[in-house]
Amino acid sequence: MTPKSIGSGNLAQALRRVACAAAGLVLFAGLFFFAGSGQAAERPFPTLVALGWSQPIASSEGLPTPILVADHESGGHYGGGTLAFSYVTAVVKLGMTHPLAEALDVEYRARARYTVEGDARALYVDGNRDSANTFVGDSLALILAGHLFPRAPWRFTAEVESLHARFSGYEDTRRGFDLPSDFRQSEYRLTLSRVGLLGADEAELTLTLVAGEREHWSGWALDSAADRAASYQKQMFHAEQPFALGESSEFTVEFRYLDGEDLDLFSGYGVGGLAGDYPVGGYFRNEFRAAQAAILSVSHQIRFAEDRKLTFYGEAARLREMQLELPGREPERRTLASVGVGYWYGIRSLFGLPVIVRYAEGVLVPDGSKETGRRELVVILAAGF
Repeated sequence: MTPKSIGSGNLAQALRRVACAAAGLVLFAGLFFFAGSGQAAERPFPTLVALGWSQPIASSEGLPTPILVADHESGGHYGGGTLAFSYVTAVVKLGMTHPLAEALDVEYRARARYTVEGDARALYVDGNRDSANTFVGDSLALILAGHLFPRAPWRFTAEVESLHARFSGYEDTRRGFDLPSDFRQSEYRLTLSRVGLLGADEAELTLTLVAGEREHWSGWALDSAADRAASYQKQMFHAEQPFALGESSEFTVEFRYLDGEDLDLFSGYGVGGLAGDYPVGGYFRNEFRAAQAAILSVSHQIRFAEDRKLTFYGEAARLREMQLELPGREPERRTLASVGVGYWYGIRSLFGLPVIVRYAEGVLVPDGSKETGRRELVVILAAGF
């Protein structure tokens, strides 16, 4: 295995110890003091559902994305617990959160991904999809988390995750393709956040540190030196700040900085598309696989009524692509930019059932792409119960 620097190893060890100790402490406390005080405020609609479609326009390379969402959250369960369930296209999450005290919550949850681990059906070389080197991946993860001061402006979370992943070929996968080995992965996450900045309840600053390690991991078709990524670290910073401009207008600035060491297709960052892991509108879903990225988004929303909202978007990103052994692909630093518009339309005859439409256009296209345009349309029908 490629040797790690002393500083990187110390960081990984520190994250593992702190995350395990914090999550273990709240689990131990939960076994003895299960009935906690306090309970998170319930949402206006306990159940949200949405049906939609994301579609690249006039493209044979970009993939459409179905949007199927079912999200439920309800309180009043045993131990003062809150149940959360969500299904988002190909990802299912189920979890419970219990308040142990006013300043401490314990959470345990499971997550299953079907076919989309690594989103390896969407691999591109200069905007041209490489279908011969695609495959699918399934995974199941169990997560234990402790939340310190979960209802205060300053919040701290420690998480421990155990994930099992397996991979198989797809209908276009070339013969003889060397699939990634099935693996077990442990990940440790520490998150510090601050909410409610500059008088806006929705404003948030978040810093997340991640350390991960895999078992039974070796070289495969797209990464012959995969053993270097058997352990990895990630650092993620997110800031979001809305500014009210009168009673019917709001301007929002959002910034993300994503970085890490020894990242690969499964631990790195998918950038691009309105349905991507880290959206930049107009591009193909997860068109760019980044080891480092800075993403700036701005939006201006104009409310004609509570159920009539027009929003203008602008996004820019600077990223460093990760090393993937795709034919003709040379990792480089890229600059992306997009503009877009969206409209929220409540169907009043159907009790305000909203239709959400968003159009985005990528204005910087990779050299060598046979499709010089990047345009994307998303249509969603949503409801709350």
